[in-house]
Amino acid sequence: MNPSKSLDVDLLLRRPGSPRLEIRCSITLGQKYLLGVCGASGSGKTSFLRMLAGLLSPDDGSIVMGNSVWFDRQKGIEAPTEQRDISYLPQNVCLFPHMTIRENLVFAAESARPEKTRLAFSLFSGIKRTGKISKERDQELTRLSTLFGIEDLMNKKVGELSGGQARKAALARMFLKPCSLYLLDEPLTAIDPAARRVLTSVIMNLLDETGTPAIWVTHSPDEVACVANEMAEFSTSEAEDKTGWWQKPLRNQ
Repeated sequence: MNPSKSLDVDLLLRRPGSPRLEIRCSITLGQKYLLGVCGASGSGKTSFLRMLAGLLSPDDGSIVMGNSVWFDRQKGIEAPTEQRDISYLPQNVCLFPHMTIRENLVFAAESARPEKTRLAFSLFSGIKRTGKISKERDQELTRLSTLFGIEDLMNKKVGELSGGQARKAALARMFLKPCSLYLLDEPLTAIDPAARRVLTSVIMNLLDETGTPAIWVTHSPDEVACVANEMAEFSTSEAEDKTGWWQKPLRNQ
């Protein structure tokens, strides 16, 4: 059983034309822990995830995950994404349009191997794909494609998929990468309302199965409040021209 880790965040992000973003929190990431993050559009939810993932550089502050310093402006530390041991589902699914869905997932499975980690982030440099993965990884790929209901779409290109289908493929890709923290940005976007409950159940079952903690960002609190351990809400103070968050427990782990 993996021990709990503390995620300590103290960040400042200046955003031209928008309130500055200030985040100060300490989160204990135990097994099967889920933090739901909600707030109005533009309040900083996506920026928060992108700073955790190393895709957006804060103006000041620090991010410490357990004993690993991911970011510290004063010390000049800024670990690249591939060194942060996260798996990230962005709002824009970012699937490779020139690949089939199977090729996208095979690439993710290949990139999850330690020696391939840096290759995973060489997105536009003429990637050479072997098209081959281990039997175990291929079985996991097949299992995830079935769980997310995309098994009949594996030979299609991204442009042939609906928004909801592409989202499911991106979720399968995210779960192909073992990590210490999952980051999900609006995972139910473009999903038909009738299918959201089923997809939420699939996501939660996989999170429980891996035991990996996760942060789930949504503009709709009801979407995640019933399954989250805690909720945090980003709120804006017009008087101080800043946005930040507050946190409250919902249920015990």
